[in-house]
Amino acid sequence: MKKFLLLLSTVITLLFQLANAQEINKRNWVSHPKIKEIREIFQEVNNSRLVVTTQTCELNDGAVSLVAKLYRDKNNRIRKYRIEGGSEDSFSQIEYYYSITGKHRFTFESSSASNGTSIEKRIYLDEKGQLLYEDYRLLAGPGYAGGFADTYIANPEKHFVTICNE
Repeated sequence: MKKFLLLLSTVITLLFQLANAQEINKRNWVSHPKIKEIREIFQEVNNSRLVVTTQTCELNDGAVSLVAKLYRDKNNRIRKYRIEGGSEDSFSQIEYYYSITGKHRFTFESSSASNGTSIEKRIYLDEKGQLLYEDYRLLAGPGYAGGFADTYIANPEKHFVTICNE
C-alpha cells in the first residue's frame, strides 16, 4: 500500500509539473497556471492600499506631456508603476506590476490615436523577468496608436526619477 501511495503521489506531482511546463499559447493563456499566478499579483496590487507619488512633465518642447506614478505598499515596496501621456494626436497609458519581492511580472498598455486606432497589450513575465506570453489586441482602427517603448522596467524607481530628463 505504501508503494502504491508513493507512486500515486509521484504521478500527481508529475502531472502538476507537466501542466505548469505546458507552453503558453493563444488557446491556453487565459487558463494557464502561470498566467493565473500573475493575475493574482495584479488583483492583490489593485486591491491594496498604496501610497502614490506623482511626477508630471512635458517633453519635446511641450509636444508630449507625461504623468508618472509610483505606487508603494505599507513596507515602501514598489508594487505598481504607471505612466500616461501623449501628444495632440495620441494617448497611451502603461502599467507595470511588481511582485512582493520587487520582480516585474506584468505590463498592461493601452493606446489610442486620432486615426481611430485603439490597442491593448498585455505582457506576462516569469519570476526572472523572462517573457511568458504577450497578448496584443487591435480593438479598432488601422493600427498605429503610438505607445511607450519600455514594456519592461526592472527598476521603476530609477525610471521614475529620470523620466522627465529624456
